Amino acid sequence: MKDFPFQGWAVGGGGRNVYTFMSGVMSLLNGKEHLKDTNKYFHILGISKISDFLMLNQLQKSLNEVGSDIVVTTDSSSPDRAVVFGSYYYNYNFKKATFQSLNIPKYDDSFENQVFKYLPVSTEFDNEYLREALTWDDTIEWKGQCTMAIRLHNFMVFKEAIEKAEYYVYSHDYILKQVLSNDMYELLMSLDKMVKGNNPRTIFEKYKPLYKKLSNTNTNEVDIIKNKFF
Repeated sequence: MKDFPFQGWAVGGGGRNVYTFMSGVMSLLNGKEHLKDTNKYFHILGISKISDFLMLNQLQKSLNEVGSDIVVTTDSSSPDRAVVFGSYYYNYNFKKATFQSLNIPKYDDSFENQVFKYLPVSTEFDNEYLREALTWDDTIEWKGQCTMAIRLHNFMVFKEAIEKAEYYVYSHDYILKQVLSNDMYELLMSLDKMVKGNNPRTIFEKYKPLYKKLSNTNTNEVDIIKNKFF
C-alpha cells in the first residue's frame, strides 16, 4: 500500500504508551515518508495528554526545521467523553504532564445552596460565554444545557493547553527545561534527534529504556516486531 499516492499517514498514537507512539513515528521517519512530496500529513490517532501535545508540537517543529512540508494532526474525544463520568477540567500541569479535573455531582441537590453559584472558572471562554450557562443548580438537573456547557468548557481547556505546549516547545531551551520534567525534556530532544538524524532507528534504540520507563510497560510486552515494510 505504501506505493500508492496517498496524502500521508495515520498511525495509532498508542494511547498511554509513549513507546508505541515513538515506534510508530520512528517507522515513518526511517522510511523517509516525511521527505516525500506526495505526503502532506502525519495524523496520530486518539491521543490527548499533556505529554502528547508536547510530543506532537516537537515533531512538527523538528519536521519544519528539516524542510519537511508535513502537517502533524491528531484527534481526541476526551473533552467530550469526560463528561459521561462527570469530569470538569480546571487546570493542567506541564511538569507532571497531566490534566487536573473535578468530579461534578450529578442529580445531587445537596449542592443547591452553594455560596458560589458558578463552577470554577478556568478560561476566558468561561467568563465570556459559559458563566450563566453552567451553575451548580444546572448540575443537579444534569440536562442538555449543562452537559453541553461542560463539553465546551473541557474543549477550551484542552485548546489552551495545546497553545501553551506549542509556546513552550518553540520557546528558548532555558524556559523549556524549567517547565518540563527531566524525562519529558529528554524525550523531546530524542524526537528532535530522530527527525534530524540519518538513522532514526539507531536513535530509537538508544532511547528505548526512556520510552519504556515513561510507558510503564513490561519490557517483554513491547518488543518491536521487525519488518521490511519500508
